Amino acid sequence: MSILRFENRTPRTLQGIYDYVLDPSKTSSDLSFTIGVGLLTAVKEMELVRRCHNKKYTSPYVHFIFCFDENLNGKSHLYLCAVAKEIALALIHDQRQCFGAVHINKPNQLHIHIIINTTSINGELWRQQGSVLYYKKKVNTILIKYGLTPIKFDEYKP
Repeated sequence: MSILRFENRTPRTLQGIYDYVLDPSKTSSDLSFTIGVGLLTAVKEMELVRRCHNKKYTSPYVHFIFCFDENLNGKSHLYLCAVAKEIALALIHDQRQCFGAVHINKPNQLHIHIIINTTSINGELWRQQGSVLYYKKKVNTILIKYGLTPIKFDEYKP
């Protein structure tokens, strides 16, 4: 079953999470992606935006983890990286910087890490635009488009 998780804890620095997400023992450069930053300069560029807007005391990033269903029907890792970038774009609701990667070190647990700067390039702080259900529905639209197993969830019906 596909799973989308919001990782609210930020135990790592921005550099620390960058090193973890892009660890060569877990992924490769062709399975990594960025939005609004360079791959090799992501941390410096994200920190610059935070400093320019004096947001150094806020949490530096929002961390999403998306786990693919085990039934990937032979989809290539590059195909999954294209899906990953589209999921990241769906999670970003304004002008944000982002980096991420598909982790392939555990073949039965392929997953994506998506790191979004909490400060937009306009200086606005991250505000979740909708419920977790809202984000899961957005991601499901992408998964269905790519022929992947959607996230299962029970909708609350009063």
